[in-house]
Amino acid sequence: MAGGYGNIEKTFNLESDSLKAKIIGLIYPPMPTINIISKKDLIFIRKSLFSTGEKKVLNIGSGAITGVGHRLWIKQNFGNVTHLDIEKGEDVDIVGDAHDLPFEKSVYDSVIMQAVIEHLHSPSVAIKEAFRVLRKGGYLYLEVPFLQGFHADPHDYQRYTLNGLERLTEKYGATVILGVSSGPFSFLVWWIRDFFSNITSSRLINLIIRFILSWIFFPLKYLDLVFRNTESAKRLACEYFILIKKN
Repeated sequence: MAGGYGNIEKTFNLESDSLKAKIIGLIYPPMPTINIISKKDLIFIRKSLFSTGEKKVLNIGSGAITGVGHRLWIKQNFGNVTHLDIEKGEDVDIVGDAHDLPFEKSVYDSVIMQAVIEHLHSPSVAIKEAFRVLRKGGYLYLEVPFLQGFHADPHDYQRYTLNGLERLTEKYGATVILGVSSGPFSFLVWWIRDFFSNITSSRLINLIIRFILSWIFFPLKYLDLVFRNTESAKRLACEYFILIKKN
């Protein structure tokens, strides 16, 4: 079993618009994670990245439109957003490699990479590329897992601490804001679900276990909202975020 939330179409080999996919979508368990970035911080991040919609934005990975990071995109103007991914997809505008972006330098006001860095074999190269296509004073926004199970999409290479994220980006710009985007209870739900849904050799049994446990334990993730300002949340985060302004 894959470690991530999972894609319904890929998991069950279905067409996205098929009746079976729609039925499964109705009973598919909720995500094990929840975004806990404060409303104040989120408003600031949105304003920095999008302003009132006139900024030119590159979304590397084409992710989080419907995932745990979707809060960033709520009520945003998509007119100036370019979605890039390594393979074709419904929301993909350009197929390309984050390690070698197909753009001239200094053409974007903002670059967003949500749940992308862990899947890149050379994240330092991708970060360098992201800042290359950014204009001076532009912003790079990252959401990166710390305590999460293995989830290859198509690969899974690393995890980062807050210190690691700052070290990865410090030569290109100054950190504006950073913190926890998903907390320890999200990790706990993820761990319970993934551990017990990978203990047998039967894919069907593992899917059934995953389905049942996901529905039973997903409410625990809401405790992250209660404890999000604690040192425990910071030390045992499921995911971190960071916003950097290019020098």
